[in-house]
Amino acid sequence: MAAQQIFIGIDAGGTQTVAAAVSGRARTLVAGGPGNFLAVGSAAFHALLRGLVKALRARAGIDPRNVSAVCVGGAGLGRRRERAAAGRVAAQLFPRARIAVVDDGTLALWAAFGAEPGIALIAGTGSFCVGRDAAGRVVRAGGWGPLLGDPGSAFALGRRAIAHALAVRDGLEKPTALARAVARHFGAADALDVLSRIGAGGPAAVASFAPRLLRAAARGDRTAARIAAEEAAALGYLVKGVAAQLATRPRAVACAGGLFRNSYYARRAMRAVRAAAGPARVFAPRARPVDGAIALARAQVTHAAP
Repeated sequence: MAAQQIFIGIDAGGTQTVAAAVSGRARTLVAGGPGNFLAVGSAAFHALLRGLVKALRARAGIDPRNVSAVCVGGAGLGRRRERAAAGRVAAQLFPRARIAVVDDGTLALWAAFGAEPGIALIAGTGSFCVGRDAAGRVVRAGGWGPLLGDPGSAFALGRRAIAHALAVRDGLEKPTALARAVARHFGAADALDVLSRIGAGGPAAVASFAPRLLRAAARGDRTAARIAAEEAAALGYLVKGVAAQLATRPRAVACAGGLFRNSYYARRAMRAVRAAAGPARVFAPRARPVDGAIALARAQVTHAAP
């Protein structure tokens, strides 16, 4: 009797990395730290994946030498150079497996639509939008990282809250509860001290304030609510940009990512998306990006990959 095939999908996000192993009906899920390839670098990415492999072996007895196919996808893998480097890492860890390396947009599309057309909007630590038309052409908007983009993301929410706290310190804006919450969240005596707290933490540290801002907005804090409304509207602009590039009008928009698990923000963001997408159906997919990675891992064996 032939051995059961093992497929592994890895979703490497800016805040968390999730790996799933599927063999027959058995499914094992493990998680690790931030996996944005551009942010962490090849050595740290290798250590992260090695830790996930160790966890899968401990929990499910999976020998990486017996894995049939692997799909690694996630943040920081939009360019060919980074995908090639991540592929070399995966090949070292899974020496007999077929390897696919894709960006996070491809994972989101496959999780929501499989190989069918549609638009996927992702808002987590960062943000971006990607779409596929009926001809199979893929376009995107956003995803340019914290320095140049990521509107509507947790990073954008956190950055604006911190900027507000600094403006209060400078006397440019009136003192608010939100500004005081920024200092408390980062364990700082003063808004200026926040800068030293976030220096080593990078985008994930800035994004960590987003849940607190959204809780404040839901309780009626005007400054927090204004920031949340403006950033939610920015997500609609990303969808509008992608829809304009597609040859055919999209029939559905999938809204995914950690921020869409916050009901307050999700309602406002999806309202903006509906306004931008016209008659397209707007929904929150049940499948996660790691499910898209599993589907693409299977496709390496069935030769159904796009």
